[in-house]
Amino acid sequence: KVMSSLDDHEKAFLKPLLDFKFNTEGGALEANEEEATNEDASESGSALHLMNAAASIFVCKDPLATSLFYETKCGFKAVHLSDESMPHIRLTRDNICIILCPGEGVATEPLRKHTAIKYDFYIYASEPFMLQNELKNNGVTITEELPEAESAVKAETNRQFVFEDVDGRHICVSQSLEEL
Repeated sequence: KVMSSLDDHEKAFLKPLLDFKFNTEGGALEANEEEATNEDASESGSALHLMNAAASIFVCKDPLATSLFYETKCGFKAVHLSDESMPHIRLTRDNICIILCPGEGVATEPLRKHTAIKYDFYIYASEPFMLQNELKNNGVTITEELPEAESAVKAETNRQFVFEDVDGRHICVSQSLEEL
């Protein structure tokens, strides 16, 4: 019913609303033929994104203590979802989502203890200097300071800083050089 009325709704906007049509025979989405031939379609932002968010999963010995750290020190909001098939705590701040699940053993340890991977989580920030100052003022341990802007110009890595969470994970925060 909704799909059949889409043509009427599009007339008011003088352009296709979804830029996609539903293929009733195959049960799949197909790109609007006019848009598919337009080379600038992806640049205009008109493409339908079926995946639009992601969440990292942190296995914790004490998810409540980890949640409290992220809420009080890092500005995250927590939702406790114990009625799900997998009880967990969902932490959110801005466009970042972290899922905390209870567990034991190696899964709860920082990656650097068992691999060559230096960071357990990577965050892109538009203003890393402001975020570093916020975390520092809240008592979060900064293990790698953000370099000064002048010295960062010649650096081989992104302008970034690293902080440690209550479980010993190293979280790298890098300056976002482009819109993601």
